[in-house]
Amino acid sequence: MGRTVTCSPVRARSDRTRSEAAPRCERHQERAARTKEVLTAAALPVMTSPTHIVLVFVGDPERCQEASDLLLTEHSIYIQPINYPTVPRGKERLRITPALITMTA
Repeated sequence: MGRTVTCSPVRARSDRTRSEAAPRCERHQERAARTKEVLTAAALPVMTSPTHIVLVFVGDPERCQEASDLLLTEHSIYIQPINYPTVPRGKERLRITPALITMTA
């Protein structure tokens, strides 16, 4: 997926020109790459993706939902579980969307 597709939400929310949006898109891609690096270093099965979406393979619908629920209840982090019918059975995964900015409580 090219920069235009990946960064279109940034441009849609503002009057920025393409050149002004480019540094934000690059930072967003860097944030996603860093997230993938950290998860891979922790021996998690990170799936390849050319976008800012980080996918972690789980392969079991119950474990996928349990992981999502645990992260939300224990750490206040929402990670979306992706289960059947969105993906085939046995291909369940967690969908992580790194934010460009970090919000603190």
